Amino acid sequence: MSLIIFSHYTKHMSIEYVYSTNQTIPIRSACLFKPNFHRVAWECLRSALTYWLTVPVCIICNIIIIKCLYHASRFQRTSSNNFNETLNLSSKQRQLTGMLVTSSICFVLTTAPSTIHSIYLSISNHFDKQQYIIHVLTNILFHFHHASNFLAFIFSCSRFRVELIDFFQNVFCARIFKKWHKHPTATTEQIYVYSTRHQKTPIKLFTSKSNMRKRNNQNGIVVLTMNNFNARPGKNHEPGREAFHK
Repeated sequence: MSLIIFSHYTKHMSIEYVYSTNQTIPIRSACLFKPNFHRVAWECLRSALTYWLTVPVCIICNIIIIKCLYHASRFQRTSSNNFNETLNLSSKQRQLTGMLVTSSICFVLTTAPSTIHSIYLSISNHFDKQQYIIHVLTNILFHFHHASNFLAFIFSCSRFRVELIDFFQNVFCARIFKKWHKHPTATTEQIYVYSTRHQKTPIKLFTSKSNMRKRNNQNGIVVLTMNNFNARPGKNHEPGREAFHK
């Protein structure tokens, strides 16, 4: 909703430049609203649709949920024979509703200062260094709402805490294992050799290891060459050609 209203703002805004004394080089630029634009009305509409209307609706819905869960828990206590199961179920429900109510209250507390200050600036047109500092602080508090949601999930949902801890453990363990146990792997070039002995068509053989000198095959296939181009230091392994027969 805010993006739609902000897109409407762009039609009624213009860029104005402040020039130097010689009126040739612009010193700075500013994006200002046109004189016929009712900024206060649109700012109140945007704040009402995004903050002042949605947040009370969320709080009212949460209160209704709490009331319904309270009546449901009382009904379960009176109808069920196992008291422990109903008590555990109601505790989980209380954690969930507490998280929702806490998130809604944090949203109101973090967004109200920024909204009130923006309306105050629109009405008073009082722009100075102090108001700019207040504007920055209220915007920081406004963006802190997302962090408050994350903290509400952490403190109210045990399953979310367990999954989050497992995720960080897997990431850190994977990085430590990759850093400490990463050794260069020897790259060995494997060569395909062919033999036509006792065969009408060429047969492809696969030499898996370079230290093999003879391979026993029942069909009389002959291994012609074996090469390994990843010789260890200290040993003289030069590529050569050897012939072996069954």
